Amino acid sequence: MKKIFVLMLLTAGLYLTGCGKNMVTSPDTYTVAYQKDGLLDSISGTCSVIQTRWFLIDTLDMRNANKIKIDFDAFTDADISFVQIYHVDSDVGVNILDVTGSNQVSNTKSIIIDSPKIKKGFYMRIGLSSSVCTGQQFNIKLRDLKISYQ
Repeated sequence: MKKIFVLMLLTAGLYLTGCGKNMVTSPDTYTVAYQKDGLLDSISGTCSVIQTRWFLIDTLDMRNANKIKIDFDAFTDADISFVQIYHVDSDVGVNILDVTGSNQVSNTKSIIIDSPKIKKGFYMRIGLSSSVCTGQQFNIKLRDLKISYQ
């Protein structure tokens, strides 16, 4: 009987101390600045060709943002392929995202970076390149891009 009382007392104590102030935190919320679902681009080629494509995402106002969250789905089987997001400053491309290599491109689904604190046109560039030449065809595809800020 004494063991049951002690067990109940411990349970009540854990319950009361576990319900302190501000114990539940809400997840960070992000505002969507750009979203395009579906296939954005894909490239196929052999090792003898390095192919790069780019397109304008949109003019995005990130002046008041602290963090930028970039979500995308990509796949490549070429070892030095890349996915980049950049803006142009004084005729020079400035990368805010540079994911390179088959492992990084294929496995990165979401990344959070510091905001560049600008309002400019943002571009996306994908590149297909392989360091080995076996005669096989290599591929890169990019889909479901979402850029949001906090």
